[in-house]
Order: sequence, then C-alpha cells, then structure tokens
Amino acid sequence: PPTPSLGGAAGAAMRPARTRTSDPERLLTRTGPDVCGWFQGPILLTAPHSLKLTRGGGATGERSRVHKRERYTSEIVLGLARALHEIGIPAAFMVWNRAAGPGKGRLDPNYLLEEQFASSPWHRGLHKWICSHAADAPLFHVDIHGKVSEKLHVDLGVQPLISEWPREHAFVDCLTTHLTKGINKALLDHSVLSLKGKQISVDEDPRLHGYWGPDTVTTISHQSVMLGVPAVQFEMPPRVRERLVGSPPFLADFAKALAGAYREVVTGWRRGPGQAGVRRD
Repeated sequence: PPTPSLGGAAGAAMRPARTRTSDPERLLTRTGPDVCGWFQGPILLTAPHSLKLTRGGGATGERSRVHKRERYTSEIVLGLARALHEIGIPAAFMVWNRAAGPGKGRLDPNYLLEEQFASSPWHRGLHKWICSHAADAPLFHVDIHGKVSEKLHVDLGVQPLISEWPREHAFVDCLTTHLTKGINKALLDHSVLSLKGKQISVDEDPRLHGYWGPDTVTTISHQSVMLGVPAVQFEMPPRVRERLVGSPPFLADFAKALAGAYREVVTGWRRGPGQAGVRRD
C-alpha cells in the first residue's frame, strides 16, 4: 500500500470549516461545529451517517436524494472509543454534531469524488488524524454504519483493501478472519438475536462492502485505504446497534475484538514482513 500521505489538494486544505470552536459551551449547540472529532489515537472510529444528509447532485452528476440518519451510530462510536481507552488503546473519532441543526452544503463523507476531498471536513479529518502520528505508526480505521435491508448479519466490508492493495491479500485475509472470529464470539456470548430469535453473525463477503468501484465516488474507509491506512466498514442491523448502546458488557467485548485485531494483525503488519503473514515490499 502507499505510505500514509498528506499530499494533494486535501493536504493543502487542512483547516476544516466549522470543525473547531474556542468556546466549549457552544460545542453541542446549533451554533457549534458541524463535526466533532478527536484525533489522538491509533484506532479511528467514524460514523459518517449519524446525521441526515443529501447525497449526489453537484459534481457527481446524479440526482440529489436524502440519506437518512443511521440511528445510534454516533453513540456506538463514542462508546467504543471509551471502551478501547479503558483497554489501553487511545481511540480517535469523528461524528456529526446533531445539535448543530440543518445545514446546506454538507457533503456525504461516504460518497465523495476525489475532486471533493478538499471540501469535506471528514476527509480533511483523515489527514489530520494521520498527521497526528509518526510516519511508521500502526493506524487502523473502523467505520460504523447502520442498515435495515438485512437483519441477520453484521456486514464486514474490506473491499477497498482487496481492490486497492492487490499485493496485500494475505494481510486482508488475516485481518478479516481475526475480526470475524472476535465479533462472532461477542455476538454469541451475549446472545445477540434477531427479532425472530435467530443468532446474528458476521458476513465476511457482504453486498455492502465499502467500495463503489474504480474512478468514481468513494466511501470514507476507501479514502483511508487510498491514504495507506487499513480500514474496514461495519454495517449493523438495528438489533446489534440497540444492544451495543444498551449493553455495556457487549460493547466492551466488541471493543476487545477490535483491539485484538489491531494488536495481533495491524501492528504486526506495520512492523514488517513475517509478523502478520504478509509482505510489504
């Protein structure tokens, strides 16, 4: 994969509009920033659809349509960040500020053309996060989404890694296997069931895999992969999201699965050949 990079138009436009405020009392208000983020931590957690957004239109040449808010995704991101911190891994995060109210011109972070990168505070946030760590630091991006179309699986999307890093398939397979095993264990141990009482499990080869295709719009996990950072996308049915916000033990075990994959796969891969079963030449 490419070395984590800060070049290009987005690297030249690192100062995001409406992402900072000097008055903490304004942070979660209608006059506060659009995006709330913390960038000090090797694992980045994001919830780009924690707010209702308009997708398409403008530079995409497509009709505009509304993407509904994915309930509880920001709460899950913040809960996982706290749980990872308690495990001993500082976590970074980005979520929309839902208190900021309606706003025009917000780009969907999961539907960006490359020419739109510099205009997105979320993409600039990726650069800021990478820039906050040493060049050889092992980084890992986990993107959280909600779905309603299929309710028996947590979709684990790694297609951007497969498509963009063709020489790293051994690493991608190792990461996928480790995450699947850990999260399936958490789902089983806490009896996370569908409304019809069926056990929910991880789908390693889902339709919602985080990759729109070559030379088109990009998801935020795809953008991280383009910057040289391993990233995965989780699509969670409602029951999983409800349990994550309602069951601290389940949330803690889900965080442990992420931490295990990071420590045993990502950090080994970043240390060099032979540590995680992959070559990086």
